[in-house]
Amino acid sequence: LSGASVTTGAWKTSLNSLFKYHLATYGYTPKTDAQIVQEKKEALVDSSLTVTPYTATNPFATYGITGVDVASDGTTNQAVIYTVEFVGYNPSDNNEYLIAFDLSTNEVLGFTTLYSGDSTDFGAARMIDSANWTQFEGLSSSNLLAPNVDGFTGASITGYALEASLQNVSVFHQWEFQGIQVLTPEQ
Repeated sequence: LSGASVTTGAWKTSLNSLFKYHLATYGYTPKTDAQIVQEKKEALVDSSLTVTPYTATNPFATYGITGVDVASDGTTNQAVIYTVEFVGYNPSDNNEYLIAFDLSTNEVLGFTTLYSGDSTDFGAARMIDSANWTQFEGLSSSNLLAPNVDGFTGASITGYALEASLQNVSVFHQWEFQGIQVLTPEQ
């Protein structure tokens, strides 16, 4: 609408009036960060399941895991969702993602990035690009012991760090939910 300042001004005024009316009539409560993360967890599993925090039997912090949730049908845990952090290219910041496993098949249901503190045009761009997430779906936990992360061209440090992180999640998942204690890559 450049060159049409009267029309643009009227449009802005009208939109502002509509916004104020909607706010006064219906109110607005922004979602908290915790609510947004909860919605992302729920999006990784079947919508009929309820996602709740899980108290792990085994310690998980050394695996880069910051939280474990399960998705239940009310009777049985159907899936597990891990919140995971790792350091990529930028040593002063981290990357954070969610990964969900089906507990009957131990296959990945979904992956989503919550945050990336890596360089905007490289590591962070690859972490945030949802086209890179689908490569994990359907992989078994044992496949993640030696993952091959695609789509990180130009961001190899972040890609390699993500591979190491996925290995750690797999090792913990196999220990906690499959009863298989696999040596960690460091051992």
